[in-house]
Amino acid sequence: MTGEALETRWVRNLMANPSISVHLSSEAEAIILEGSTEPPFRPFWALRPATAFAWTLEGFPRGATRWRFEAR
Repeated sequence: MTGEALETRWVRNLMANPSISVHLSSEAEAIILEGSTEPPFRPFWALRPATAFAWTLEGFPRGATRWRFEAR
């Protein structure tokens, strides 16, 4: 990893605590992944999801779905 990348706050935060939540940027649909990052940044992080949530605006809250993934 370059020295410049190590200086960014988000990289320092993930190195100290690999827990992460990411989402799809959409006004009509929600997809959220929660889990942890691995391996260390070289130049990308790998996300190992623990939970995923998804719904559409018109179907919420009845159509909301949650998936849980087993840890490896």
